[in-house]
Formats: sequence, structure tokens, C-alpha cells
Amino acid sequence: MGTEDDLGDRYIAEAAPSFAAWGDDIAKRIARAGNAEAAQASLAAWAQDVAKDPAIVESIYRASLMAAMGGGLHVRTVEVPEAATQRALSRRVVLAADGGGPDVSFVRLPFDEAIADFLARQIVTPQEFAAMYAAARQRAFTAAGLATDALREEAYRGILAALEEGSTLRDFAAELRSGERSLGVTPADPSYIETVFRTNVASAYGAGRLQQMQTPEVMAARPFVQLRAIIDRKPDGSWRTTEICRYLNGLTFDRRTDPGYVRFLPPNHYNCRTNSVLLGPRSVSPSQIIRSEDVDQRGQPQPPFDTKPELALT
Repeated sequence: MGTEDDLGDRYIAEAAPSFAAWGDDIAKRIARAGNAEAAQASLAAWAQDVAKDPAIVESIYRASLMAAMGGGLHVRTVEVPEAATQRALSRRVVLAADGGGPDVSFVRLPFDEAIADFLARQIVTPQEFAAMYAAARQRAFTAAGLATDALREEAYRGILAALEEGSTLRDFAAELRSGERSLGVTPADPSYIETVFRTNVASAYGAGRLQQMQTPEVMAARPFVQLRAIIDRKPDGSWRTTEICRYLNGLTFDRRTDPGYVRFLPPNHYNCRTNSVLLGPRSVSPSQIIRSEDVDQRGQPQPPFDTKPELALT
């Protein structure tokens, strides 16, 4: 199938040139501004102009729909194979798995081929896929607008910090171009691009998983869900894993009697690395189960991740 990280890498690379162009335009506008107020107004105009940048909207749309399809397919073909349909995935994927062809995973398939492959599995109806398509499109437009607003705000915060340090607007713009300061949209520092795409991919992947998790076939086969976090530390010894995910790690919910579990399906914060795993009755003892209303404050997701995973952004 491939992973969420594989999918994120694919579309981060696709969108990187467009984001770099955003960074160049921001630097030019700052250099031409006479003062902080003029720069703020120019950045606001820039954000309005590029909020529907077709290249970035298209990349977010493709990443989101691919993630939703991949999440659903992972549930039905990998995690709960007893709920799978008979048709195999793309011949290229099967050949790769059998050692008879190039290494191609579902998330690396050409976009149109991936859609055809997903639809042929018949795990969603044509109407359900139409809703997925519309939701992914809506997410893309909304996410692109949020990305421009956040980048505009970050640039303005950088302007104020630079002025407090005694720099000029031209100096700040030159430092953005040289890489001495960063907005996270350059090949040397793509941190902001990564946040945009990994967040959207994780949310869409979770939405695709949830859609299939709630089908009767999957619910009957695997009624329990367990949260599993990556627990690790930074080189300085501090936790890399957030307190939220350290608390949620290992919690198991009975989906048949506790619909509130959906609030805790990942992602639960930006750059969340927690996964959910579906389990059957033989894999869970009653002592492992927790009710969603009993999750204390340490495990509460951060806004805007404190609702069930949705493909559309509201």
C-alpha cells in the first residue's frame, strides 16, 4: 500500500516549486515596502491574490483524495483482509509484491490509475466516491487559503522581529532570499510545506480509514480500536512524543458501544505520529477497554483535531 509519509513526500515534492515562488514573492513585496504597515498591507493583498493558487490547490486535492483512498484500502485489504473484495490491487502493485515487476505501491500509482483501482474494489458506492471527490476539492481550496494566511502572518512576525533587532525591511528580504531567515518554503528548509501536506494527508487518511471502519463488515470483524503512538525522545533527552500521544498510547475502545472514540482517532495535533489499529474480540480483554468519556485532560486532542477525522475542512 505504501505509507502516509510516502504520500506526503510525493506531494511535498510536487508543490515545492510553487511554495518557493510564494517565498520569492513575499521577499519582493517586503523589500519594496516603505515600512511595516505597508508591508503588512502588501502581504494581505498577496494572500488574497494567491489563496486559490491552482498548482497548490491541485496538489492538496490530489494528496487528500489519494490519502482518503489509501486509508480506506488499508483497512479493507491489509488490516482487515477478511472484509476485502476479491479483486487484487493494480497489476503493477501485485507484480511488485511478487517480485515480478518494479517496486510500485498504491500511493505511488499515477493519480488517475489510483482512482480507477480504488473504484474497481467496490468498497464505496459511486455516490460515496462523488462525495469523497467533492470533499477533497473543498479541503484543497480551504487548506490553500489557510496556508496563505498562516504564511502571511509568519512573514509579518518575522518583519517585526527583524525591525526590533535593528534590521531594515530590505535586509530582512535579503536574508529570506539567502536562507539566513526562513519561512519554511525553500528546498533548504521545507518545514512549512511539510506541515501543510503531512497534516492534510494525515487527516484525509484518517477520514478514509473511518469511512471503512464503520462499514458493517469491518465492524463485525474488528469491533475494537487501539491507539498506538511512536514513543521517542529528542537528542537532548526531552520527549519528542507529545504528552497527548504518550497518554493515548495503548488506549482501547469498543466501537460497538462507544461512538465517542472517533474524537481520539489520529491525527490529534499537528505532525501527529499516532496510528489506530483495529482488533478482533480475541485480541482484547475487558480490562483493556476504556470509555471515551473517561479519557482525562492529558489525552484531549488539540483544536482543530478535536473532532472525528473529516475529509472536508469546515
